[in-house]
Formats: sequence, structure tokens, C-alpha cells
Amino acid sequence: MPQNGQQNAQQTKGIMTYFMDKNGQLDLDKMLSTMGQVANTANQISPLVKGISTFMKGI
Repeated sequence: MPQNGQQNAQQTKGIMTYFMDKNGQLDLDKMLSTMGQVANTANQISPLVKGISTFMKGI
């Protein structure tokens, strides 16, 4: 059973393979595009989370 540090390193390596091109090189455009999508999603979800939080406080 891998230790926690080893498991995190394996997960990070697995995530990084998603951003590799067919030659095994890091695809910076793909990485930046994905980061932009994550940022946009976070910006869209933030008001929803705030609304739910305010609603829960009122209960």
C-alpha cells in the first residue's frame, strides 16, 4: 500500500499526463485552456454557493 506522499505523487503524475501531447511533451495551450475553464466554472458557481450558504444560515 503506497504511503500518502507516494499516492499524491502518482495522482499528480496521472493528472499531468492529461496535459501531454502525442509526443509526450507538456501541452501548455491545453493546460491554460483547462485552467481558464476551471476559473470560469468557479466564477459561475460562486454566487450559487453564496446563495445556498445565506439560505442555510436563515434556517
